[in-house]
Amino acid sequence: MPAAMGACAPPFRSVSSAPMPSLRVLLAAHAPLLVVDAASTRVQVGLIHADGQATWQTSEDEAGVAVFTGIEKLGVELADVGAFVFCDGPGSILGVRTVAMAVRTWCVLKPRPIFAYTSLAMVAHASGQPGLAVISDARRDS
Repeated sequence: MPAAMGACAPPFRSVSSAPMPSLRVLLAAHAPLLVVDAASTRVQVGLIHADGQATWQTSEDEAGVAVFTGIEKLGVELADVGAFVFCDGPGSILGVRTVAMAVRTWCVLKPRPIFAYTSLAMVAHASGQPGLAVISDARRDS
């Protein structure tokens, strides 16, 4: 995830309403953010603080294990998380669903905002080239 999204409209959206603001605005309003991406073969879990400092854990274990061990290794107290940000694809539907289920469960215990992003839109946005589209084919052995 980029350190700052700038003034352009980011490729993120709130799961519950209008498009999500920049990462900088999200951090100011909801820090710390728990960021989870289990849409690829490498599961990444990160905690980003209001000052932009981030810690990350990466694992190649399956999502149902890697998400939770990543959080444990980061020492995250879920009650202290201000909002959740997760990748909703493209990629592993099982990974995306695992994260969505976990985030929704955590929000039942303590309601907080949930934001989602698509990884290809993020890459296009990070390029700084308005109108750029990124296309990828996930054929594994070709």
